Amino acid sequence: TGAIRDVSCFVSAHFRPAKLNVAAIGNQVRQLHIHIVGRSPGDPAWPGVVWAFEGKEPYDSESVEVIRAAYVDSVRC
Repeated sequence: TGAIRDVSCFVSAHFRPAKLNVAAIGNQVRQLHIHIVGRSPGDPAWPGVVWAFEGKEPYDSESVEVIRAAYVDSVRC
């Protein structure tokens, strides 16, 4: 869909990953949801799957705001 394309383009442009994984996974929750994950050889889960990686760390609130603002700017008409 357009939303998946838009977010995929943003992740590719903003984070510059080596690869982009797009997955529709619904066995843990009832609703369909899409994961769009940029992957690079330097990421802690590389080359394994991110879904099972134990060492996840959340972004701090300042980083989240920077990413959110960049995304909003990227989708403005």
